[in-house]
Amino acid sequence: MGDGFVPVPGREEISSDIGAHYTTLSILYLANPQNVTPRQWAEQGRGISGTVAGQIEDVSYAGRLAARKSTSVPGLFTYVVPNAGFMYIVNPLPREPLDSPLRTSLVRMIDSFQFIGDTERAAARAALPTAPPPRTAEQVADGLAAAFSAKDTNALSAHAAPCVFRFGEQAGGTTASQEKYFEELRAAFASGLTVTVQPRPITVDPNLGSQTYVASSWQDARGSQTRKLILMRGPNDRWEWVGTLERYQ
Repeated sequence: MGDGFVPVPGREEISSDIGAHYTTLSILYLANPQNVTPRQWAEQGRGISGTVAGQIEDVSYAGRLAARKSTSVPGLFTYVVPNAGFMYIVNPLPREPLDSPLRTSLVRMIDSFQFIGDTERAAARAALPTAPPPRTAEQVADGLAAAFSAKDTNALSAHAAPCVFRFGEQAGGTTASQEKYFEELRAAFASGLTVTVQPRPITVDPNLGSQTYVASSWQDARGSQTRKLILMRGPNDRWEWVGTLERYQ
């Protein structure tokens, strides 16, 4: 699990299987049942991406003994710090051009990282909005079939994850914000795209990492293409559509 921070408006947020084309800050936390030290973890490179081989130092970070690894940008570091049985990786992924204001902002964010206490955590949880009700995979599949038939992107967005991906089987792809994805989909509908969804059967394919999907056919001026609409169970047992998977020719 983790979080990512980006320097662009939500509509422009887009990434690929090799990351974003703009600078990001990634914060991951991974279970550490073997109680590996921060230095050992950094040496193994677990959860650390986009960095070149760099010097590793033992430092104090967020009030704990941590490891610091240099990146390709002088003065910019990745930190590995333990907390409550997990290892947190605070990992900047710089992309050129990295201007001075962005670099300064990135360093300030990294330096501000801290772990909140029980009281703060309880207050944060209490402030969370009420979770939407549970929703079955069948409800999502039926909703997608109806919305695609009507070319209704508002109805589609109600069944979709905040970000929607388009990937190829055994290949790369892109992930975009809902706003950007559906803006492009509306334009495709206006140009004649027709999508037919087969809501049953709902298939679980172990060859695709046990992904759950329904079949769909996308028809436009270039011809017809079959895509798998990938469904995923989210918090509160609420299923959603997370993207499409296709076989590139």
